[in-house]
Amino acid sequence: MPTLPLPRLWLAGWLLLGGMPTVLNGADDEIPRVGRPADLPFSGASAGFHFDPEHSEYQVPFLVSTTASAKAIQEQEAVLLTLTVQARGQVRTPPQRLDLQEIPALAQRFYLEDVTEGRAATTVSRSWQWVYRLRPRSVGLQQIPGIPFVYYNPDLQPVTRSFQVIWTDPLPLEVRPSERDAPPVTASESILKLDPDVLRTPPRTGIPWGWWWPLWLGTPLACAGWYLVWHWLYADAATLARRRRSRAERQALRALAQAKRLQGRAQADRIVAIVAEYLQARLGWSGAEPTPTEITAFLRQNRYDESLVEQTRHLLELTSAVRFGPIEEAHLLEAARVWIQAIEEASCPPGS
Repeated sequence: MPTLPLPRLWLAGWLLLGGMPTVLNGADDEIPRVGRPADLPFSGASAGFHFDPEHSEYQVPFLVSTTASAKAIQEQEAVLLTLTVQARGQVRTPPQRLDLQEIPALAQRFYLEDVTEGRAATTVSRSWQWVYRLRPRSVGLQQIPGIPFVYYNPDLQPVTRSFQVIWTDPLPLEVRPSERDAPPVTASESILKLDPDVLRTPPRTGIPWGWWWPLWLGTPLACAGWYLVWHWLYADAATLARRRRSRAERQALRALAQAKRLQGRAQADRIVAIVAEYLQARLGWSGAEPTPTEITAFLRQNRYDESLVEQTRHLLELTSAVRFGPIEEAHLLEAARVWIQAIEEASCPPGS
């Protein structure tokens, strides 16, 4: 009479005794609600133990890992986090995208954004990947915490023990202050020491005083002459500058009109991109994605009115609330249109 290997014999007896009630109840393919961890997001995945014939042993059904696009970033920068789930055997119910907002260790340290908009990208057979954009809330962070992957294993009984958790390893991540907030550079004492010879009055040499008056009169005359020549060669330069400014306004308003087809978060993302393109074309701003702190500081540096600065802050905070916060709908298009008109009036007042 042929004999079964010890692991198979153990699993057959265990399923006969412990798994029989589940089969008899007809709930073999159903995921119960009892026993789910209340403080962790549930992936919705269901799979039993996988038997590895090479090592003659049973293994957990999933392998979970994370990778980051960088190990060190500056404040206000973002890092891409990729979560990969691989099945070792047959899967009864595939996993769904994890909502990292439900993990306090991540939500308290990062602003979270799902890059794939909720769609899982299957790379190979029985493998799933999701990509998230993490933006640190403060400097001084040292790592990205581990992510819990909760799945249901129907091979485990009773049901209260059927939900298992696989934690990924934390990833190192250093968040540094931005360059504008970097500490001052220290110099050696020899560089800071004043040379006494610098204070000495040099001997009088050069052009006699009688020859200075042609230079005094000639410099303004030369500047005036050059201005006349320039104005004659480039008579439409000022007109072209006004055309460039009006073209930036027209392009921004046209893009806002096209954004009416979008809704909620997608519309807010598009409006942020339109604001960035308008600031680059209109005011020469060199940033990538506008933030309330950066843009208000930029407008104050260019001596814009404080009411316009606050209007800009309100627009960017409203778009951030729709993108990352609880607000789902807001009158962003009208607010962005009014803001562009305010910038144009402040930059080119009537009659200029």
